[in-house]
Amino acid sequence: MFLDFGLRFNLRQTKKNKPTIIYAVFVWEGVQHKINTSLKVYPSHWDNKTQTATVSNRLSKLDNHNNKIANRKISAIISSFSEKKHYLSNRIELDIVKEIATTINPNRKNKGMKVNKIKITDVLEKMAQKRPTRSIDQYLFTVKGFKKFLEVVGIDDNISKLDGELLSAYQEYLINGGKQIKTISAYLRNLKTLINAANKDKELNVKIDISELDIIKDKRTNEQKKSKQIPLTEDQLMDIYHLKNLTEKEEWAVFLFYLIANKSQKMMVI
Repeated sequence: MFLDFGLRFNLRQTKKNKPTIIYAVFVWEGVQHKINTSLKVYPSHWDNKTQTATVSNRLSKLDNHNNKIANRKISAIISSFSEKKHYLSNRIELDIVKEIATTINPNRKNKGMKVNKIKITDVLEKMAQKRPTRSIDQYLFTVKGFKKFLEVVGIDDNISKLDGELLSAYQEYLINGGKQIKTISAYLRNLKTLINAANKDKELNVKIDISELDIIKDKRTNEQKKSKQIPLTEDQLMDIYHLKNLTEKEEWAVFLFYLIANKSQKMMVI
């Protein structure tokens, strides 16, 4: 078993001018876990990009000393976290969350761990809000349609459920609902864009695999698109040809339709 999730550090408070708790955050099976590291740092000293406390000539010796200690402990936590993941990969019978949490802070108390369920739609909506202003409404509309799908089919709105298979099921749902190929393709491409953005968002710290998704394509020619023609498959043609309980005129119409559709010049014997 490969444990594919990472670790980030967030501050409990980001605006107050006093030392605040550093939380270690990881996501497992669609649930976000926040572990109190017992480390503290001034929000103004924290570099969220490098995930370290600042050490600078502009700070006092005491602040630099404390920040160096915090950084060393953060490095130790990251190292222990990686080792523990490797260890747990071959011992899936263990409580993974508890094992990871204890590794991050051996002296932690249960109340020091916060658990938040991450919703698919919350993540997608957050990513939609970060799109260019002119396209935000378009993406939010797409997310709204996907949320309705989850409710209709009874799938839990949990990030752990989001993958290529789920999106393929949504595509099939749209096809069965009579949506046009162009519309379906647009919806799926919008979702794919939002998911790719979520995978790159360091604050979310999620890993969503949609490699199995194969977005439907409109195979009509330009002439067919202009004339609004819809090409039928061989199976669809045969379904029409084998219709029953038709009148004599209807049977003849179906027969001619089948000949024309196949561009055949020969008469068929029934």
